[in-house]
Amino acid sequence: MAHVDGIHTEKAHKLWIEDAVTPRTCTRMTLCIAAKALEKFTAEDLGLQEAEWKLPRLLFAFTQLQHNCPKPGDDVSLVPLLQQLQAIHSCAKKQFSLLAH
Repeated sequence: MAHVDGIHTEKAHKLWIEDAVTPRTCTRMTLCIAAKALEKFTAEDLGLQEAEWKLPRLLFAFTQLQHNCPKPGDDVSLVPLLQQLQAIHSCAKKQFSLLAH
């Protein structure tokens, strides 16, 4: 997932995001919730070019839940953005492998 690997700018290391995806909460719905949380970041926020910031759109396409996806709750804890991106990456691989079977 190049979108995860490409976000190693100083700006990205200072950002925090809702902890929507964890190993225990790896579902298509939590990936969709993570996409909603990621939408608040622009490519500029992450030190990327606009064409490089496709992750929220790709997650919505993968989950096919964009219009039925809730926003992250107010009671969700915050984690470093890069930590959440790694969790999203692992979860997406797991969910995608389930589709192949």
